[in-house]
Amino acid sequence: MSRLAEIETFIAVAQAGSITRAAAQLGVAKSAVSRRLSDLEARLGVQLIQRTTRQSSLTDEGASYLLNAKQALEALDAAEDELRSQQCNLSGTLRVAAPASYGLTEMEPIFARFMQDHPNVDLYVDLSDNRVDLVQGGFDLAIRIGKLQDSTLIASKITSIRNRCVASPAFWRTYGIPKTAADLEQLPFLRYSVISARDGLDFVSPDGKRSTIYPPQRLRASSGEFLTQMAAQSIGFCVDPEFISENMVRDGKLQAVLMDHDWGEANLYAIMPPNRRITRRAKTFVDYLKQGLRKPAE
Repeated sequence: MSRLAEIETFIAVAQAGSITRAAAQLGVAKSAVSRRLSDLEARLGVQLIQRTTRQSSLTDEGASYLLNAKQALEALDAAEDELRSQQCNLSGTLRVAAPASYGLTEMEPIFARFMQDHPNVDLYVDLSDNRVDLVQGGFDLAIRIGKLQDSTLIASKITSIRNRCVASPAFWRTYGIPKTAADLEQLPFLRYSVISARDGLDFVSPDGKRSTIYPPQRLRASSGEFLTQMAAQSIGFCVDPEFISENMVRDGKLQAVLMDHDWGEANLYAIMPPNRRITRRAKTFVDYLKQGLRKPAE
């Protein structure tokens, strides 16, 4: 049995969690899966997977080998894909992770245009405000908003997104339209849970002075869309990216205030995993993002 088949079988067992499920996925007999796994362990001289009658689990050596084995196969797939793509149009599967709200409101037409222009490319899109592991998830790229915490990732800036302060018209009628950010200090605040509860709300006033206020945090959530929905119900005010609240402001469900204040902005990045050859599919899709999302002034 070839080394490649052994490695592919090992990865299948590790991901499936059992030899039985791996055999079903590979379309081979359980005995064949067990034999390939045993041959691989014998060749390497270590036990990679602990087997029981119902499930299998990775040893420490197996977990380390799995990461390297997946990267090696991905590099091989990318090299073959690159060679094929030089001879024909884009094809294959592109796996993209993106924030839920931004993916739905801003990226949907870009996804559609990309698929229309490249009919041989299949898309797998994970829309979630939780940050995924690009390597473990097998993603080609992810769209992230904010500061980059992992310096090992390959990042390409797409555009920047401004924040604004919003609440329902009824909320402002109750508490009064704020004239300065200090007027928000005692009002209920709706905030992203990914930001530390100890951090204040930073802003720059019209005179250029940087300041921070600490309004009481009535609600914390991981979804900006949920926060704006709660703001529209007069639960409190929030400071969210403009793209999330744009439609509700236009429809009169939310009202933006203190527009002469700078509530900050976040950069939008296309992130690609390290130690992996970037496919032409991914490069092309990033170009589509830059063309469709970048501000005219940039």
